[in-house]
Amino acid sequence: MTPSWLTWTGNDSLLVSSFAGGSTRVSRFTLHRQSPATQRTLFTVASNLWDGTFASAISVSAAHDVLAFVASTFDSPPEIDTVMLKTDAAARPLGVLEPARAITHVNADVRPMWGKAVSVHWRNDGFNVQGWLLLPAHYDPRRRYPMIVYVHGGPSWATRPGWPYDGYGAAPFAAMGYFVFMPNPRGSFGEGERFAKAIRRNMGYGDLRDILAGIDRVEAEYPIDNDRLGLRVGATAGSCRCSRPRRRSGSRRRWPRRACRIGRAITAKTPLTSG
Repeated sequence: MTPSWLTWTGNDSLLVSSFAGGSTRVSRFTLHRQSPATQRTLFTVASNLWDGTFASAISVSAAHDVLAFVASTFDSPPEIDTVMLKTDAAARPLGVLEPARAITHVNADVRPMWGKAVSVHWRNDGFNVQGWLLLPAHYDPRRRYPMIVYVHGGPSWATRPGWPYDGYGAAPFAAMGYFVFMPNPRGSFGEGERFAKAIRRNMGYGDLRDILAGIDRVEAEYPIDNDRLGLRVGATAGSCRCSRPRRRSGSRRRWPRRACRIGRAITAKTPLTSG
C-alpha cells in the first residue's frame, strides 16, 4: 500500500487514500503518542478516483460521514460516486454505512469499445507483482492475438482501472484487436515501501524481469502470438527498459524486439497488426 492523499478527521485521526495492489484503498489511521499509528481499512475499490484536484483525492463532508469523488474503471466511464460512513461522537470514521454508488448518470449510455479487464497476479524475485490485462474487442479464445505491453512511467506510479482520458492511453489498442498488458513492476506504488524502493540502482533490470515474468504469466493463460509483441513504456524509465537484452524469464528465448515506444518516439522492425 502507498498513501497518496490524506486529510485530518480529528486531532489523532487521519483519512488516507492509497494505491493498493492496482486498486484504491481508503483507510482511517489513528495516531498514538508513543507507538505506531493503527490502520482501519474502510473500503477498497478497483477503480481510479479523484475529486478533480489530483489522483486519489476525495471530497469529505464537514461531519466526515459522506465522501464524494469521481470514479471510473475500464468498464465504466466517469461518474460522481458517494460513500456513506459511520462515525463516532467525535466525527471520526468507523466504517461504511453505504458502499460507493453513482449519484450522476451523465455517461450511462457510454459503453467500452474494448474487451473486459482482468487483474493478473504473479511472483518474481520474491515479490508479489500485479498488473491489468485488457482483452481485445470481440475476443475469441480460438484465435491468436498480438499483445502490447503498456508500462507506466514514473517509475513510481501504478496503473489502476480507469476510463481513457486525454491522450489515447492503453484501451484503444484493445479496441483495435490487441491484448494490452499493463504491469505494475517493482518501483510501482501499491505494494509497500520495499517494493517501491527495489528499483534503486536496478532500473531497467529488476523491473524488466518483473515485466517479462508477467508476460510469461499472461501467455500461459491466453492465446498470445509471441511473434507479435510490442512494448510501450513511460519516458522516465523507458530508455532503460527498451535497451536491455530481452531474455525471457525461465527460458532461453529472447524478448522479440518488434516495437518499442518511449514517450512520443516509436521504433518498429516488423508489423504488429492485429488482423
